Amino acid sequence: MSRNIYIYTSLFPYSLISESFLATEVEIVSERNNLTIVPTSFEKVSRKVPDTVNIDNGICQCGILYKFKCLLSIFSFTTFKLIVQSKEFAYIKRYPFDLIKYLYGTYLIYYDVCKKIKVDPTACFYSYWFSYPPIAFSLYKHKNPQTQAKFISRAHGSDVYGVDVGVYYPLRNFVAKYIDNVYCVSSYGMEYLKNKYAVLSGKIHISRLGVVNDNGATSMASNSIQLLSCARVIGLKRLPLLFLSVAKYAERNPQSKFKWTHLGDGPEMQALESYIQAYSKPANLIVDLKGQMSNELIKDYYRNNHIDCFLLLSSSEGVPVSIMEAISFGVPVLATRVGGVSEIVTRDVGILLSVDYAQREFDEALSSIIADREKYRTTSYNFFEQNYNARKNYLEFYENIEN
Repeated sequence: MSRNIYIYTSLFPYSLISESFLATEVEIVSERNNLTIVPTSFEKVSRKVPDTVNIDNGICQCGILYKFKCLLSIFSFTTFKLIVQSKEFAYIKRYPFDLIKYLYGTYLIYYDVCKKIKVDPTACFYSYWFSYPPIAFSLYKHKNPQTQAKFISRAHGSDVYGVDVGVYYPLRNFVAKYIDNVYCVSSYGMEYLKNKYAVLSGKIHISRLGVVNDNGATSMASNSIQLLSCARVIGLKRLPLLFLSVAKYAERNPQSKFKWTHLGDGPEMQALESYIQAYSKPANLIVDLKGQMSNELIKDYYRNNHIDCFLLLSSSEGVPVSIMEAISFGVPVLATRVGGVSEIVTRDVGILLSVDYAQREFDEALSSIIADREKYRTTSYNFFEQNYNARKNYLEFYENIEN
């Protein structure tokens, strides 16, 4: 049965950076005439989407009365009863702001879902994040158990691990009971959710993300070893540690020239810049913090620069799209063994470090990758083609959620 599909996003398409990888998914399935994007926040910039894809601004540009209605609903008897039944009092005490914020977001989406189902009772409601939209979906299904509508969610990284990475999404057991299906981007995330919420068994599946595979080769090698990272500048990405590891490696290899380039911005960029300035950087290392870049410019950077190794030393991850993009250009990867990273950084792609690695381990791993980087260019690209081809992965996903 063909269903209309409503995709609830954080900002997309109203950001050139946030959820930029969703653009690939939408582009690939744009020949379908039943997709509607429902962003929950708004920015003045906008990403172009195919003409066949609808944009519904009902939530992100809602009026004051609608917002007031949602705010009042937080303090309703229904909400109070669900909170008491959840027995999440320790988390509520620790994360009271998250509770209020995400319950408010829940009702913004809940009333929107109610309105849409009145005119489209068999629609599929799809949350791009396993965060607060699934609470709204579950609330509707709780109140309307005979509904023909379908409610699903993707699950990525921090939205999977929740309080384990410092974010509290309320009513998780409630969501696990009522959501129809959850599609994890990693096996690691799927096993985590299965072990934590037994009621999800049978409703949780793997659906990997992907990037387009027409990226081609990078440019010819330069006279220095080019190291690249691409991530938001936030704590769990551990960019000061990444810089320190690279700087020490350069100090111990004075016969070579190195350049570390970072693509991305974030709330801790100023602290990162200060950290780098305070360090006595070796003369054979150039550091280039590019800041915020669109996905198109990131791909241009790969095309125009010969990258020898991609670095990601996070303390927590799902299956990073940044690594998918790196291997789509045949770039080998050095990363920490966290979350679902081990599913994409195999021995054909690069080398994994323990999260609390010693400098010696970093040095040995990077030296090994540099020595074999031409071999890795073939094996990493082949691994990408077999596992993270966006067209194959996304078409299979949409066939699943429709049927």
